[in-house]
Amino acid sequence: MTTTTMTTTQAASSKAAPDNGQSKEERARSPFFFWALFSILAVWFLFIYAPPHLLERKIMERPLFQLHMLGAYLIYIACIVNTFLVPLSAGRVANSTFLQNGSVSNMFATLRSHSRSIHAKVGTVGNIAGVVALVGGLLLNIFLFNEIETGFIIGISIGGLFQLKFQYRGYLAILKYKKLKQEIASLPKDDDERRANLMQERDEALRIHIRAMIDLFGSACSIPAAMRLADKVGLPAANILVTVICIVLTEKYKKAVIGSAGQVKRD
Repeated sequence: MTTTTMTTTQAASSKAAPDNGQSKEERARSPFFFWALFSILAVWFLFIYAPPHLLERKIMERPLFQLHMLGAYLIYIACIVNTFLVPLSAGRVANSTFLQNGSVSNMFATLRSHSRSIHAKVGTVGNIAGVVALVGGLLLNIFLFNEIETGFIIGISIGGLFQLKFQYRGYLAILKYKKLKQEIASLPKDDDERRANLMQERDEALRIHIRAMIDLFGSACSIPAAMRLADKVGLPAANILVTVICIVLTEKYKKAVIGSAGQVKRD
């Protein structure tokens, strides 16, 4: 994921809603609200649920599985970091009452000023880690085919391919976005029509990138974690339900980040 900056919705609507004293409905539309939901799930899965289960299994002794888990952990953590940096860089998170307090506000202001470079670096690590996790997972399914339940192999492989799909779509979109930015910058000052067309293409490429990365976080990474949560609370039959919930929340998350008008702040 590469750095991106979005507006909330139309300027008029953002002025109409005060930053302080937001209603529950307004908070529910905040990117931070959805980020917090998916991040809490991720932290529980990565650092509370998974470690004891992994340590008690002999499969952790296999170097290929260790490599797979390293990639899986890194891409999930990269999603947490970068989906937070996007609304932060646009000032969306800083609008919360809590973050307007003294030293907390100063800390986030400093982080916001470096968010672009952090976002790009974390995104590069995440993309590499995602490929490592996918390749390692597919090889494990092949080598350990007789030791793993067939249904699990099919499900986890489909999930891995969706992960790759979202990564690839987001990567191509951000490359196109950067190329169009350079092309716009090189245009003659009087070529207004060409500039307007290229700006529309650039903004659409950015929207595609944003949607793909949120799909990666909210669906590809979070659905397996949500299934483990359903098992943990004694509702293994709820796997389909939690999958649908993750998909619905992901769609709402994308709308909250991009805005109902689909606007993208130009930098």
